[in-house]
Amino acid sequence: MTDTESNGEPKATSQPPVISQLNESQFNPLESIGGLRGAIESTLPGLIFVIVYVLTGDLRSTLIGAIATAIVLILARFATRQPVTYSVSGLIGVAIGVAWAFLTGRGEDFYSLGIFGTVFYALIVGLSIVFRVPVVSGLVTRSWNYSWKWWRNPQPDQVLAAKAGLRLTWMWFALFIVRLLVQVPLWLAGNVAWLGAAKLALGLPAFVLCAWITWIVLRPLTPEKRGENPDHEDISVF
Repeated sequence: MTDTESNGEPKATSQPPVISQLNESQFNPLESIGGLRGAIESTLPGLIFVIVYVLTGDLRSTLIGAIATAIVLILARFATRQPVTYSVSGLIGVAIGVAWAFLTGRGEDFYSLGIFGTVFYALIVGLSIVFRVPVVSGLVTRSWNYSWKWWRNPQPDQVLAAKAGLRLTWMWFALFIVRLLVQVPLWLAGNVAWLGAAKLALGLPAFVLCAWITWIVLRPLTPEKRGENPDHEDISVF
């Protein structure tokens, strides 16, 4: 079972949830995205934006609906005495999107910050491949107590993990590129409804799928599992 708090949210760790789950015997989709509440908080404002815009076609009402939803979510955190750090960051993101769209008068600009964020992540992950510092390999270094840049000259029992880390990094890079290939044309065309739908579809669902694949591939290659399966060299990677 995954390690969660009594409120159903994952316990705070210094590692990304996707990496911390490698130590778990089962993959928990909700934990990989910050728990049920985290999933709701990250998707509901955008969902409300799309629904209100489709129903009314009025940008002002749509923006009010999105920011009001984000505020209600953070107030719910206060009311239940839950940490508000992530909620505040989410509120800031929604507020920037609302302000941007309001100033330009373009509904699609509500998603501009998210698109720029995707560009940033694509660059970081892409450059990590170019400079031979795959993001996935780097992230598991501390969790597995490996030396830094272990993947460049892996020990015999680390070869498969090094290959997997690189290929999984390519997979995450592909996710960000697919998001851009779908969302940027819709943003340029001003197709707010379809852009919002694409944002939702390629958001948490796609992230959870990639997180699950990451867990499926790396879980048998953890030091703990290798100790249980000395013939780990027979494990195929992709």
